This record gives sequence, structure tokens and C-alpha cells, in this order.
Amino acid sequence: PTTETDMKQIIALIIAVYTTIGLAAQTNVVGAANFGRYATDNTNVPPLKKGEKRVVFLGNSITEGWQHQRPEFFRDNGYIGRGISGQTSYTMLLRFRNDVLNLNPTAVVLNVGTNDIALNDGEYDEDRTFGNIVTMAELARANNVQMVLTTVLPAAAFPWRPAVTDAPEKIESLNKRLRAYAAANS
Repeated sequence: PTTETDMKQIIALIIAVYTTIGLAAQTNVVGAANFGRYATDNTNVPPLKKGEKRVVFLGNSITEGWQHQRPEFFRDNGYIGRGISGQTSYTMLLRFRNDVLNLNPTAVVLNVGTNDIALNDGEYDEDRTFGNIVTMAELARANNVQMVLTTVLPAAAFPWRPAVTDAPEKIESLNKRLRAYAAANS
């Protein structure tokens, strides 16, 4: 028979296991969002001057590459690059406030979707990816920031994820939804 002391120990063990799992999951999400990547840069962004326009480019490695290849283009035009290689719509949504809204942009250019389809978060669900993108667009609109949605760039395959064999079909399906959403909300 199980004693009261045994039950208390079992309950304590269950609580300890679930707490550990919860903390690990939270750490993984926070780590994947990479909140610290632009934290210092964000604090150094000067206040927006009257009449000044500021555009934030939020995205993945492609966006990150743009800012590194042409830093003068970004600097001279008031563009702020906030791309992080490997990121998905999930992680970009998590950092949308810090890396976009808090910078008081006039517009945000959103380049997202490739890494969702490439299974960088372990699974791809088009509805969730589309929902994350719509949520970012709604947050932008609620904060008087113009959203510039890009479609997912074409790819025949993802070299880092050869198991994804239907990339073109998934890209086209998501792009159809993005085009329809943009047309209905412009």
C-alpha cells in the first residue's frame, strides 16, 4: 500500500519533472528567438525625427545577408536590418515588438516562410505559418506601421533539409494565401 509520505514524494517528483520540462521548453523558445541579437543595436536607434521615415527589414538569412552585403544602402536610406539566419515565422513573431514596433518604423518589410517550410522548427503547418504572418501584419496595422509582405522566394529544395521533397508546392500554396491576404488588406 502507498503511504501518505510516498504520495507526497511522488507528487513532488512529478512537479519537479514538469517544472524542469517547462523551463527547458521556455529556454529553447527564448534561445530560438535570439532576443539578444539586436538588443544593443535597438537601444542605439535614435528617436524618429519629424518627417523622417524608417523601414525595418525583418526576416531570415536572406534579409540578414542584405544588410551585411550593403550596409551603406541600409544606413543611407534609414533602413534597419533585423534578419536572423534560420528563423521562422514563430521566432519572428516573438521578437516583432522588440525588433520592429519598438523602433517606431514607418514600414516593415517582412521576408518569412522559407524556414517554416524547411522544417527549421521541426514541423510545418501552413495554417500556423500563415496565422503568424497575419498576426504580425495586424500588429503592424494596430501600431500605424505599413506592412510590406513579400512572398516566399522560390526554391526547388533545401540543401540543409533534403527530406523536404515538395518545397515548390508548399511555397506556391503559401504564396497564394499571402497574395490573397495582401490584396484584401491593402
